[in-house]
Amino acid sequence: MTRKTKSITIGSIVFIVLVLVIAYSLGVFGISANNTEQNARKSQKIESTWKVSKSANDRLVALLFYDDGLGSYTYSIYVNRPGVSFGYFFREGGSMFGIMDSVYVFTYDTGDSALLSMNKDGVAKIELDNGISKTQIDIDPSKPFTVVLPKKTGLVTLYDTSENTVFDVFMGN
Repeated sequence: MTRKTKSITIGSIVFIVLVLVIAYSLGVFGISANNTEQNARKSQKIESTWKVSKSANDRLVALLFYDDGLGSYTYSIYVNRPGVSFGYFFREGGSMFGIMDSVYVFTYDTGDSALLSMNKDGVAKIELDNGISKTQIDIDPSKPFTVVLPKKTGLVTLYDTSENTVFDVFMGN
């Protein structure tokens, strides 16, 4: 290999690495699940004092930010696109009436869903029944919550501390 060929090869490698670093820093490839909270706080100008409830799987991240008095909130949803994607991309955020007063269900083309609630109903347990087995998720009834559910979860039932049904929804089989 000649000196000129080596220089061109090294220059090309440096250029490619530089392009990849810039693309990654600009979020072209998406962001990691661990960085979604930081990204949401910055892009949506969410105060650092607000608490967060976060739930994630390999296709969806749901975050619910709220103040100490539980009077104000905002949410952020990130989706990991199928195909050549190395991270999550912001899909939507803001506030929805159903989040404050009940449970709001977000469903996406991946088939995954997210349940978000400020938990005014005091949900203490979520039961997932796919017709074969039942799974239970315990929830702190005094705190807001987010739960990301995979596609074909089946019947999702939310209970309060007295085992009363607060909310139920069928999420496919």
